[in-house]
Amino acid sequence: MRMSLAVVALGALCACSGSSEIDLGEVAVGTSIAHVLLEGSGKVGEHSRYAVAFDGNVTKPDSVHCWWGVEADSESSVAATFDAADGDFDCRVVRQDATGRLWISLTYGTTTSDGSIAVP
Repeated sequence: MRMSLAVVALGALCACSGSSEIDLGEVAVGTSIAHVLLEGSGKVGEHSRYAVAFDGNVTKPDSVHCWWGVEADSESSVAATFDAADGDFDCRVVRQDATGRLWISLTYGTTTSDGSIAVP
């Protein structure tokens, strides 16, 4: 089963953990709400790290994958790494262009859901 929902979030600059991050906001992915932070420049052609976090009441997904572009580009997704120190998933993605979106795929058991968020 695969569900999709595209959510546009306005990016707001925040200072977290002493470093500059861009809070991209929240995205609905299936029945979960993920909070996404950009940790890097987010410039076209460069790797950037995106932190995908969940409320403490949300069950940790079995896997998180990220990719740039459109939903059909999911074959280029990369697995996110769980960061136990922060309690979030870190995903390194190359921004391919200025018009695509960051896509996030969550898997719980046999159910995979996709959602996307705009990156300023």
